[in-house]
Amino acid sequence: MAKVKTKKLIVTLTHEKDILENVWLCIGILFVFWLILFSQLLLGKAFLWDDFAQQYYPGKTMTAVMLNSGEFPFWNPYTFSGMPLFADLQIAVLYPFNYILKFFLSSDQLSPVLLQFTIIFHYLICSIFTFFLGKQLKFSNISSIITAILFTYSSYMIIHMIHMPLVEAVAWFPLIFLLWLKYVETRKYIFILFAGLSMTLCILSGYPQVAFFNYLFISVYILIIFISNIKEKDFRFCRQLVISFLLFLIIPFGIAAIQLLPANEFVSLSNRATFDYEFAKQGSIHPLDFFTFFVPKVFGVWSENSELTDIKYWAKHSEGIFMFSISNLFISVLTVILMIPAIVYTLRKKEDYKFYIFLTGVIVFALLFALGGNFFLQKLLFDTLPVFNRFRNPGHILYLYSFSASILTAYGLDLILKKTNVAKDLFSSKYFIFLFSLFGFILILVISGFFKPADIQNKDIQPWISKQYTVYFVFLLLFAGLILLYLKEKIRKNLFGVLLIILLCAEIYYIWGDLNNGSRNPETIFSQNIQDTKKFKEELKTEYFRISMRKYFPEGGSYSHFQRNQGMIDRIPLIEGYGALLINRLYPFNKINDESSQTHDLMNVKYDIVVDKNKKTASFQLNQGYLPRVKMFYEIKVIEDDTTALRKYMESKEYDYKKTLVFEKNPVNISLPLLKDSLSMPKSNVKIAEFKNDRIFIEAETYENGFLFLSEVYYPAWKAFIDGKETEIYKTDFSLRSIYLEKGIHKVEFIYESDSFSKGKLISIFILSLTLISIIFFSFKERIRKNINSGK
Repeated sequence: MAKVKTKKLIVTLTHEKDILENVWLCIGILFVFWLILFSQLLLGKAFLWDDFAQQYYPGKTMTAVMLNSGEFPFWNPYTFSGMPLFADLQIAVLYPFNYILKFFLSSDQLSPVLLQFTIIFHYLICSIFTFFLGKQLKFSNISSIITAILFTYSSYMIIHMIHMPLVEAVAWFPLIFLLWLKYVETRKYIFILFAGLSMTLCILSGYPQVAFFNYLFISVYILIIFISNIKEKDFRFCRQLVISFLLFLIIPFGIAAIQLLPANEFVSLSNRATFDYEFAKQGSIHPLDFFTFFVPKVFGVWSENSELTDIKYWAKHSEGIFMFSISNLFISVLTVILMIPAIVYTLRKKEDYKFYIFLTGVIVFALLFALGGNFFLQKLLFDTLPVFNRFRNPGHILYLYSFSASILTAYGLDLILKKTNVAKDLFSSKYFIFLFSLFGFILILVISGFFKPADIQNKDIQPWISKQYTVYFVFLLLFAGLILLYLKEKIRKNLFGVLLIILLCAEIYYIWGDLNNGSRNPETIFSQNIQDTKKFKEELKTEYFRISMRKYFPEGGSYSHFQRNQGMIDRIPLIEGYGALLINRLYPFNKINDESSQTHDLMNVKYDIVVDKNKKTASFQLNQGYLPRVKMFYEIKVIEDDTTALRKYMESKEYDYKKTLVFEKNPVNISLPLLKDSLSMPKSNVKIAEFKNDRIFIEAETYENGFLFLSEVYYPAWKAFIDGKETEIYKTDFSLRSIYLEKGIHKVEFIYESDSFSKGKLISIFILSLTLISIIFFSFKERIRKNINSGK
């Protein structure tokens, strides 16, 4: 009996119960780490910065205000004298997490804490999606948690937190791939339907480059599955794969058509309509950036956290400080230890060969493509394949590298946990001696100053490099030591797993914990110069005009009195702003050597900024010659299809912009009075009766036929109606609008009615309805099948 008890005890010790077998406990771990890492941002003690504060906070605030008032945010009259708002993909009006912001306004303002919460929340769901992806890949719960943490809190994801739509788009990728894996395993179309809906959210989040790379990843994966099934002569599933992939294209683009068609129209008329390779290669990583795979902060950091002691980004090989967000390859020291042995095992044993070699191929492709102008691959694809020539910042593909490397790292860990004997061979003493020797030798060289940059004058850089590499080496010792202890059976699986998760979280928190914790509240930033905004808002109640808040200096540089998109926060019309997409015809041409008087007059700029650099003061002065927002003209000049001639004429002294309108198309069926001189100008009385963001109502009376000039940016989605009858809008003075008006009293309406939006809306409703009906059908079908199988 004693022997039997001893044997049972040995069996019990060998099959130790996994304390992390409970899925809810695993999710709880991810949730707790999420809370700890982002605690300052969640509590409103820190704030995101750069694009978050300057672009997304103003844009989301304005759309929320408009939606809350019952007005759809088609047009933004407060930035660059008027710009499409809904058609700007990065504003992402229809993305659910943005659309619901209208319910959380306070005094027509949006809390930046709430807005940054919507971004931070995506890190939580990304980690949960990735965890379940690990489970689908048959990883242990420990390895699934590690996968989730590695990808969600990789340098790519952490540093890009200030780039709201990019993070939100990437967050859906693990779920999309998970659903595809479920489909391949079960061959049930319902997973493709949900994958299509998830991809729709990715597209609507507002970063098309991520959607494209998602499709690229999925396409290659499906191609590998397709070829494998062709070889196995499973032609039925091959047909299903083709159908499924077509559905995966049709569903997202069909549902998102309401957004994509207006966005495509905007892009075709924007500064991004065409660009060359020199522009496309901006954001290329450099071979030196591969050092960040080991040491993420070796070149310093880019942050607006005033309490950070980290050195400022100093890399001379980069295009600028913003490259810190694009060119960082770090995931974890754990990746350095585990990824290569995992790949070696795959090549040697051919286990799950195709899948893990596919991931390895993705890593290689992503790294080479990210090199952009520093390697031939991006140029080759730019010249030969469609879509590849539509994006710049090739470094943005690196999330596919982080994703694939995280899975391979977790696979290496799973080998340790599930195939200990195999792992002992892969992670032998020789392997760790090699690691310690190699990186220990590099540590000696780093501390001795061997890698000191020769052309850098800052004396703090060498000590900084030494410190950062020392941190890397310490974590290398800790991770490697923990793995060695487990392989030598000095600690049990549960303790090993818990300690590994704690160490990984500690590493991420130490490196990235306070990087995004900016010190400036966007509400405070936009409340500067509040007396000027109050004055303008009061004056705008009785007159429509614009303000120029920026002054450019002849010797270079500029001064801005307001924040770049302040107009969207305070609803004051500015002729400046900030955004990725701009209408390619923003301003009328100015006369040579005349500063900006002609341009500002035509743009209805009532106030210009004046800067006294000696006294270090700035104030607004009245622009005496500004034209009203709406005015009658009775003389035109036509310069057809020749922008060069148009510019030459508008820059010349011959052009009297207060008397003559310049058209690029010859109007037909018009009759204008003959003017003897400026004193014989016909009488007229025109005024704006009501001005809304997407509608302008004008009351006009003219004693002669003429053109009603409107100092608003020309855009094809705007339509004009005279007494209820539609009339043509002429592109005027290069970038503005006018309509032909016969003598008499008229009611004129300019209304934003986008044909592309209307078409997209019909397509979206149709495809969404079919998708939901299909989901209900397949769900009902599956329920019937289960009932039959269970004998009910």
